[in-house]
Amino acid sequence: MKPLAEMIGEAMEAHRAGDLDLAGTLYAGCLKEAPDHPDLLHLSGLVLHQRGSHAAALASIDRAIALRQGTPLFLGSRGAVLLALQREAEALEVLEQAATLKPDDASNWTRLGLAR
Repeated sequence: MKPLAEMIGEAMEAHRAGDLDLAGTLYAGCLKEAPDHPDLLHLSGLVLHQRGSHAAALASIDRAIALRQGTPLFLGSRGAVLLALQREAEALEVLEQAATLKPDDASNWTRLGLAR
């Protein structure tokens, strides 16, 4: 079996290349090896979100946040998923948190504007 770091690298490469099916499969394999890895949970959630599985994406990202609270990147992603689920009030709250924690991240401000 390949080392976890190598598996993660392959999954991220597939994700960057836009091969969401392969990325999702590879992230799932990585999560079998490290089920409580916050970055893997976050990345897996992003793939689910990009594939339109917003409820599953939210569950994965929420697990990542539970494991590493206060991570602006994770909070911003949660806000994006909440927007996709048309839960603007919840998105507004979490995006304000993300923007406060990382004020130089324009994506949080853009999403915050959409939520408002």
